[in-house]
Parts: sequence; structure tokens; C-alpha cells
Amino acid sequence: MGVTTQTQAFFHQKSMQTYKAPSTLNEKSLFGYSIAYESNLQSLIVSAPKADDIGKIYTININTSMIKEVHVPIDRWPSVKHDFWLGATVKSNADNFVTCIPRYAEFKTKHATVKKPATVGVCYVKNKNAEISQLKSMTNKDRNFKTKMIFKKRMDSFGWSIEVTSKNELLIGAPAVHTGRVLRYNKLSTSVTPHLIRKISYENPVTNNFGYSISSGNFFSDEISYAVSTTFGEIGYGKVYFFNSKLANIGAINDDELGSMFGASLCSANLGGVALLVGAPAYADSDYTYDIGAVYIYKASSGSSSNEMSLKRMLKGKSNGAYFGNAIVNLGDMDGDSKDEIAIAAPYDDNGRGAVYIYTGEGILQGKEAKKIQPEGLITFGNSLTVVEDFDKNGCNELAVSSINNSSIFLLRGVASVTVTLYTKFPNLKDHKNKTYFEFQSCLHVVYPEKPNDINADVIVTIVKTDPISKLIDADEKGVLTYEVSLRDKNESYCKSIGVLSQLTPVKEYNQVIAYKISVALKENPLERNDFDISRVILSERSILDKRGEESITDCGGAICVPILKPSINSSMSSPYLIGSSDMENFAISIQNIGQTAYGACVLVNVLEASIRRPPPQCIFIKDSTQFLQCTPDKPLRNKDEWLIGPIQVETTLLTSENNKLTIRSDLYNNCNNQTDKKTEEYVFDLKTDFENIYVKGQANPEKDVNLTKSDVTESGKNMEHVYTVHNNGKTNLIGVKSEIFLDNVPYVNYSGAPITILKDKSSGIECPTINSSRTETQIKVLCDIGDLKRNQKVQIVIAITIPPNTLEFKEENENVTITTTLNLILNNEKKSSSLETVVRFITVPVDLWIIIVSSLVGLILLVVICYALNKGGFLQRKNKEKLKKLKIDVHRQSMVKKI
Repeated sequence: MGVTTQTQAFFHQKSMQTYKAPSTLNEKSLFGYSIAYESNLQSLIVSAPKADDIGKIYTININTSMIKEVHVPIDRWPSVKHDFWLGATVKSNADNFVTCIPRYAEFKTKHATVKKPATVGVCYVKNKNAEISQLKSMTNKDRNFKTKMIFKKRMDSFGWSIEVTSKNELLIGAPAVHTGRVLRYNKLSTSVTPHLIRKISYENPVTNNFGYSISSGNFFSDEISYAVSTTFGEIGYGKVYFFNSKLANIGAINDDELGSMFGASLCSANLGGVALLVGAPAYADSDYTYDIGAVYIYKASSGSSSNEMSLKRMLKGKSNGAYFGNAIVNLGDMDGDSKDEIAIAAPYDDNGRGAVYIYTGEGILQGKEAKKIQPEGLITFGNSLTVVEDFDKNGCNELAVSSINNSSIFLLRGVASVTVTLYTKFPNLKDHKNKTYFEFQSCLHVVYPEKPNDINADVIVTIVKTDPISKLIDADEKGVLTYEVSLRDKNESYCKSIGVLSQLTPVKEYNQVIAYKISVALKENPLERNDFDISRVILSERSILDKRGEESITDCGGAICVPILKPSINSSMSSPYLIGSSDMENFAISIQNIGQTAYGACVLVNVLEASIRRPPPQCIFIKDSTQFLQCTPDKPLRNKDEWLIGPIQVETTLLTSENNKLTIRSDLYNNCNNQTDKKTEEYVFDLKTDFENIYVKGQANPEKDVNLTKSDVTESGKNMEHVYTVHNNGKTNLIGVKSEIFLDNVPYVNYSGAPITILKDKSSGIECPTINSSRTETQIKVLCDIGDLKRNQKVQIVIAITIPPNTLEFKEENENVTITTTLNLILNNEKKSSSLETVVRFITVPVDLWIIIVSSLVGLILLVVICYALNKGGFLQRKNKEKLKKLKIDVHRQSMVKKI
């Protein structure tokens, strides 16, 4: 027996509504740059940030298509000529919307007599009374936080990103200046003073673009937490930080692709647990591609009390320059499976046309293909996305999509769905009295949505017999029987009796009675109709619409058939398997029957430590998980039949050093309808972590012996460092690497509270304090948590060593002491070690004879040069000697006259 499912797009493209920008707007106004929706007013909020040197905000009533400009009371400085970018972001809830002007300019300075232009963002909130007021801005203290440059104290770029949480809290980002800023308002009110997120942990320092995108959700518990991104991170690798409701940093996600703009968009969604989707629109998967884009899906790590996220799936764009993941929105649950559907934009897909990809909450984690929405004749379709909450009351949200190059907003109507499960009921053919005729039931089980109240849908059931013996009553000349079922009555199940002519008298151990294929399809697909009708529905992805099977009779000696099923497994995975040596491994399970015929056999497959990429033929995912499969053969397994299940593609990319085995468990049933005869087999593959290619290297700074002068010993002291580099040059991502560091416990070496710094890149550092160290008379043992060490990652452990003044009593030349440190890297039961020694030597500073001679000669030459220069300048000459003599005679004569 085999089953198939289908995927639908949820949106009716042929009735797509278009809202054009006002004719007065310039084509380069970026109409639709940011969009939001106020559900109580059924209005779209649309920005055009370059409509003039300020920007404009518009509302669009989706019922009347009326477009109105929103007047925002901005104080304008006439002497400041600037593009303000009003509407760089807009966000809303049912009654309010918030918009910001991140490039707002005013004259601002701390000195009253001197005014200089300042670029300080401002934001406005519109309340349910249609009043628009300015929110309290960032304070000077928050703007100047960790800012030394004067010009940056007059800039904050406040308002490039906005998030309104489920609790109506407001978070606003200012990523463009300095390291970036994020402010939180406890509620949407002009009286609220915002709080700056500033509690950053040592292991997650902020250096660039903090606040580029913001999201919120119950990622780790029932308490709300906030996700804040930086697309540049510290050295070009994007990063997402997590904060709790107290604004303390509780974790982070790091990207390992340089320049992918990881974190350009963030979206939280329920995918069987709260997940975070992270867009990286500049991602490229090879040297020959560019800006394909990618979306990463993270969920909280199971079984962990820490706030850690695990990567569950990565989605990639389809074409160069597509910018897949530039915008992501949560569409809500549109098919009744308690999981949210997702829309992902690729605004430059297919040479700039743009597209929006729709994923189901069931299929996105299973790697199922998305449905692509790409209307004809548009450019950059998908610049911005927003959800329009079920304004037509059919139980499904609508989707608004912008195209700034077409200066238009497009509204796509959501279509409700029903879940149809096809199944059959066969009689006990062995005891059937009529040996040439029997009837079986072809049935549909239907799950309806709460809305719409009226369902207008008919399905066609097609039955084809695929054996040469049986004949379907009322079938056409090709042996095909079709009938229609109307779902308008909204019955839970519909069954129809199907008559079959066949041979029911066994002539051998095994007799096939009928082999069949049954399929179900909508009589008329509403997505293909030109008109939109809220009562029309599609079939959900969870629907089981195709069934293949075979019914047989056997005497089995007059008793119940007893099959003997023997499972075995084949794999491309070696044992032990080196973790990280491949991205995927293939498995195949073989079931051989050495007993009587098995009717209705099935096997449940569970991969315990990894996930399955996609189900192989004859298998489906169960338990809403990519770790569980149910596989059923197309026909009964006869004696000596072999049933091959596979290939089962198992993703190994998420295996880390924490895993020491990979287990595939199979539960085999002779009859899936009677699961009392379960036979469980476990296939365990040993996993090996690549510790061999972990290298530890030490280097002292300075590299050579350290000389101490008398001044060093008595006045200034001496500083030095021992630097250890740990390089994961292996194939395995290491989790929770720990180390023990041994330091000399001597009076002449001083260790501060945190003398050890762990550097995971050029700018960040984690301090390892000695508070919890253990000490002996000669050594200090410090345990340092290095944390995760990914493939090709390097970590430096820097030990700061200080010799304070007056701690050494050196008296004679070349007296010395040796300072030793040792690093032990703890790798499960293995250790890798490295030690460094620095010889500290006391030296006097004697002056060599040749230095004295040379210094004297230099001094003598300098004296001669000075005298020569003075002589040439007349300093030593008496040019007025004769005049002086004459002056003396005159003075003498005058004195003689006075005496007379």
C-alpha cells in the first residue's frame, strides 16, 4: 500500500488586487518600502520614504481602495536640507501603528551658544483615536553609551527597525551608528521612557550594526524573549542575540558564512514549537554564485536547560541575485494543523522580476518544495511583506506584497483548506460465501476548518484496477471507475461500496484477488478560477489523496498466516563514522519474508540522533517529526519476497562531538492493524570525533627571556603574556570544550581576578576568573570553559602575567626565575597539552668603553661646531673696539671739565 500527499499555495492569484501609488508621487519615492496592516480599520499602512526630502505615509482602505496621506507633525528646521526617510519602517497592531524617521536632523549641542546639526531619529505612534504623537526619543546618555567621538554623540539612526511584541511592547533599533542601539518601550505610549539594551555578555560583544532586525517570541520558555541581529557581526559574520524580559543577554546564534547578511530579516513562528527564521539574502553557495540568499530555521535545543538554539533546516534561493530571505512573514495557521505557514520573499529572483515562496508549517522542516508566486509583468515583486488578518472572514489571512519599482501594493486573498484522508475497508475474503463477487468500501475522512461556515467543494474519486483478473462493477471500458463526492454537507466521512468480480477460490497458497489504485482530486480547483469565492476550499498538504494496494486470499493451512520477517540494514556510513566527514548518509532497510504471506505489514523507522531529509518511496513522516517514518509495502509480502526500503537520506550536518552514536530503530509489524506482534531492531553506528586534528600551540610574548633592570625590580614591575592557540582543523564541530590551566603559585607573580582571556575572534573576549580555582603550595589550577569550537575555528587563550615591583630580591647579575604555564585541553577522555616557560633574568646596565669613547668624541665635535658657528656670527669678535676707546677718552674729558 502506498500513499501520496499534495502541496497548495493558499493564495488566489487571479483575483489579486492592485493598489497604485498616488499619481503625484515620483517614481523614485520608494512607495511600498515598508508596509503594515491595521486590522480594526482594515487599512494598509504604506511608506514612501523618498517621496520628498522628508518622506510620506499613506493608508489604503482595502475595501474601498481609497488612499489617504497621513499627516505626521514633524518639526522642521528650514536651514537643514536632508532626506529624512519618514517611513523607513512601519509596524502596527490592531489599533495603532508606529513609524520612524531615522535620518531626522535638528540643531543639537550641549552648549547653548553653539548649535550644530545632529542626525537623531524620531518615531511617532498613531493611537486608536487617529492622533499621531511623537514617542520619547533616545536620551543623550543612551546615545553616548560607549561613544567617544564627538560627531557620533550627535547621531543615532534611531528607527531603522521596529518590532511590536505580543504584549504590545515596542522595540526600536538604531543599527547605523557606532555599534548600534536597541530601545524597548514597555507599551505603545508617548509617556513611556525607553530602556536601552546594554547588558551584553562577554562572550557576545557588540561591535557593528546591532539592531538591524528585531523579532520576539517564546523561544525558550513561556517568558517572552527578544532576538536582535547584526548583519556584520564582529568581522563580517552575522549574528543574532537573544535577550530576556529583563534585557539581559541570554544567548546568541553565529553565522559561519562571511558577508551573507545573516540576520537581515527575522521572523518567529510556531513550527511544532516556537522557531526563529533568519534571512541571509547575500548568501552564496559557491564561488560561481552570488546573492542567492538563504533562510535558516532554528529551534530551542531539546533536553537543554540553557538558552541554546539548534539549526533545523536551511533553505536556499533559486537564482543568482535573487536575495531570497530579504523579507519573511508568519502567515499564521492556514490549514488547521496548529503550525504556521511562512512566506519568504526573493525580490530580485529571475533577473529582477521577484517572487514570493509559500511554505507550509508541516513541509518547511521536511524540505518540501514551496509554491512560487510570481505575477507577470512586475519588477522587484516582494520588496516588503505584511499579513492582512482575515478581512473576508473565511478563516485565512491575506498577504500584501509590495513592488517599489512598480510603485504598487498587491493583495493576495487566502483560500481555506480541508484535509481529506483516503482509506479503504475490505471484507474477510477468505470466508466470503460468494466466491466470485465481493464489495469493498472506498472512504474519505474529512476535517473541516472552523471558517468558512459554508463549504463549496466537490471531489472526484478515481479507482483503477491494476491486476489482470478482477473487474470493477460499473467501470468504463478501460476498467476505470469514477464517482463524485460533495463536501457541502460537511460530513465527517463518506463511503461508497465498490463491487468487484474476481476469483475467490484459492488454487495455490497465494491468490491475488485485486490490485488497485485510488486517487482523489478536486473537481474544480479554486486557485484556477478567475473569481474568488470564500466558500471554496483547497485540499491541505496533510491530505492523503492516493492509495495503492492489493488484496489476496490464502488458505495458509486453514489458519492465520504466520509470516517470518527478517530485517537487515545497509548503509553508506562507516563504523566508526567520523563526524563531519559528510553532509548526508544513505541507509536502506531490507525486509525478507521466510514464512507465510504477510498482509498489511509495515515498519516504523526512527532515527534518534539526526533527521531524515525526505521520505523514500512507500514511506511518510509521522508524529510531526523528521525523525519518524512509517513505511508500508505496495503489496503483501509472499514467501521469499524481499522488500527494500530506501534510500533513507539522513542528514549528518547537525552531529557534533556530543554524539557518540547514531541509532536507527525499526519496529516491524506483521500486520499494521494489529500491532501486538512488534519486532524491534536497533542498528547502532559508532561515531568518532575528529580529535586528531585539534592543535594546541603556545607562544610567549615577548618570545625570548625577559630582562629586569633595577628600575623594573624596584619601581615599575614587568608585564608579559603566554598565548595559547587552539585550532580545530578537523571535521567535527566541538561542543562545550573545556580546559585546565596551571599557573605558578609564587609571591613574585600577580594574577588579577581574571588573568585569562579567551579570544574567539579579533575583537571579542571571554574572561576566565581565578575565583573558583584550586591551589597547592606551588600551583594554581584554573578551569576555563572555551565553549563551542567549530570546524576551522581558532581560539586564543591569553594568560596575563604581572611581576609587581619589590617582589623579587635580585642582587647579583644574571640571577633568574622561571615562570611556567600549562594548558590542558580536555577532549572527552583525551587531553592535549602545551606548556610555556619564560626566564626572567636580572641585569645591571654597564656602559661599554667604546660607548664612552664614542660619546666623548661626539660631544667634542659638537662643541667645535657650536664655537665655529658663534664665531661666524660675530659672537666672539670685537668690531667696535676703537669706538670703545674713543668713548672712554670723551668720558674722561667731560669729567675733567666738570671738576674745573
